[in-house]
Amino acid sequence: CPPDPRGKHEYRDISLTEFAEKICKPFGVKVRAEVDVSPKFDKCVVEAGETVLSAIAKYAKQRGVLVTSDRIDTIVITRSGQERA
Repeated sequence: CPPDPRGKHEYRDISLTEFAEKICKPFGVKVRAEVDVSPKFDKCVVEAGETVLSAIAKYAKQRGVLVTSDRIDTIVITRSGQERA
């Protein structure tokens, strides 16, 4: 879904986790980071027509992390495992 049209679409000096929490809040979805996602971004922007997930994924890629779900109500920011399955 696109973010809340009444909300902000540009955030400054914000971490990936904070950004995800802010744009997911209207949907009642929580965010949990299992890895370090620092440093903060100077600016995060949600472009017109962009979905919440694609906006989060765009900035997650810059930090080398994955965005997934815990299958209940939380977005999880993590890295892939180092051990063979």
